[in-house]
Parts: sequence; structure tokens; C-alpha cells
Amino acid sequence: MHAVKHTEPRESSTLTVKFSKLNCMDTLGNRIKKARSDKGISQEQLAIKIGVTKSAVSQWENNVIRKMEADNLLALADALNVNPYWLAGSRAHSFKSGNEIRERGDYTLHGKIHLLPDWQSIIDWLDTGSVPKNSKTIDKPAGCGDRTYALTVRSDIMAPIFPRRAYIIVDPDRPFRHGTLIVVHIAGWNEATFRKLIIDANQMYLEPLNKAYDPIKLSEHDYRYCGRVINMIMEFDIE
Repeated sequence: MHAVKHTEPRESSTLTVKFSKLNCMDTLGNRIKKARSDKGISQEQLAIKIGVTKSAVSQWENNVIRKMEADNLLALADALNVNPYWLAGSRAHSFKSGNEIRERGDYTLHGKIHLLPDWQSIIDWLDTGSVPKNSKTIDKPAGCGDRTYALTVRSDIMAPIFPRRAYIIVDPDRPFRHGTLIVVHIAGWNEATFRKLIIDANQMYLEPLNKAYDPIKLSEHDYRYCGRVINMIMEFDIE
């Protein structure tokens, strides 16, 4: 995660983002431009803050470059004092304060859910309702079913919107459809995988958001559907 120097102590907060559609509001470039304008700084000033060229900022704002590394996204969000998940295209509000998020009703807690450590624990939970001894729990956002569970993102396959160490909230009882984010276990794999489902001409593909990775043709594998991703929770520091 992008390191930023602070002179005052910082408190920890938790951000919850609900995903029904990706990029549901505007483009990344327009959001960068709006946040920069609201902050009252130039492209050159923003470039200096995050250690890139003015040309790079201009290309981002004009949607010339659509792929962005997670580190740059987080650096931008910090420099502009906005929520990184709003910047990336979620429905989260643009402000960063966890307290403001709670006040506006986007972070309603309803008990706890289990944070499962691996694919075998997912299968055990779905089949028998059992969880590993000393299993961790996290706050349960609103709208989750009784069998909802959480996983930790461990790779950059779904970056920049889903960075490593974020928690994804998975509801196994919600059906999948084209464009939804799903968790599946593919036979022979050592772990479950989390990607965007694409259905095209009766074929199903698992598409990463990080274009450095290739799609997987799901219909060529034996797999088990483990649920639909409905939320993301990320702990982060705020000023």
C-alpha cells in the first residue's frame, strides 16, 4: 500500500463497499479530474504529490490510459483525500471518513460472519456449517444471507479495485449471472478463485480485472460455485 508521511496520529477505520455493477458511476478519468478540481490543485501539482509526470495525470483524466496499478490508485486517493474505491468506480461516497460512511447508512452492521482461511474451509462451511477452530470473524454488513462468509484477497488478479488484504463478502445463496463477481473452486486447484463471470454464447469465462492475467474458460473445467461477491471491506488509516 502506498506509504504516506503524517505528523499527527492516525486512527484505523473500516470501509465497506457494495458491488452490484463495476464502474457504475462515470469513468476513472472523470473522477480524478473532479476530485482534483474540488481540491483546487493543478495537474502538475497532483503529479508532484504522487511522483508521476504531468502527462500521466493528463492521460488518466482524459481516459487515454485506462489501466492503473493499485499503488498509483491508492496514491491518487491519498493525495486527493478521497475514497479509493469511489475513485476506482464503486458506489462508495467520495469522502474517506468511516464515521461519515456510517452516518449515511452505507455501513450497517448486523452481527458477525466468519473469515475463512482457504478453499477447504469454504467447502466445509457450505456442506456442514463447520468452521476451523479459532476462526476469525468480521462485522457483517446489511443484506447478507445466513450462510454468507468472508475471504481475504491474496493476489492482484482483481486489482486495482480489489487490492491484496481486502476482505470480500460472499453470499453462496445468491445466483450468478453475466457480469457478477463470483468465487469458484476449480477441480485440481489448491485454492478458490475470485473473478468476474462472463457468459457469451452459452460459454462461461472467468475474467480478471487485472489484464496481466488471462481469462479462464470455465466450461472446460469441473468446478464448484462457492458464491457471489456482494461487498468488500477494507481496513485503512485515515487522518
